[in-house]
Amino acid sequence: MALSRSIIAQAPSLRDWEFYHAKPAKQWDYIFSIYDDFMMERSIEAFRWEYVLLEYPDDSLELKIVASNINFLDGEAKKAAVDLALTNIVGEECKVNYLKKVSIVEEFDDEYSGMGAPIRELKEHFDEILAEWAEQE
Repeated sequence: MALSRSIIAQAPSLRDWEFYHAKPAKQWDYIFSIYDDFMMERSIEAFRWEYVLLEYPDDSLELKIVASNINFLDGEAKKAAVDLALTNIVGEECKVNYLKKVSIVEEFDDEYSGMGAPIRELKEHFDEILAEWAEQE
């Protein structure tokens, strides 16, 4: 991220262009396409996913995601799909800096039962935690 920031700081100022050091979060419909193992383009409805976000004392976060509608993908493709969705939701910089671990699970363990929330709430939840951490500094 530091190198990206340095490069972008040197970027020229151009009309109708915006440069970013990392992919920003975006407003989107939580639907994207990905290619399956047979190179067929498949639509993924990420809005159907649920998550549990765990906060640690070292200012890192762990994310557990139930995304049963991507079970047709192999393990690496599942990770890529979740990574793409998370970049769109929280932005690349927040994903890299704060998400210590991301797990794709079939269902939440009993200890997290009832804690799952719709993935559309993740950005707001994430921002609330970062705001709390900023206040503590």
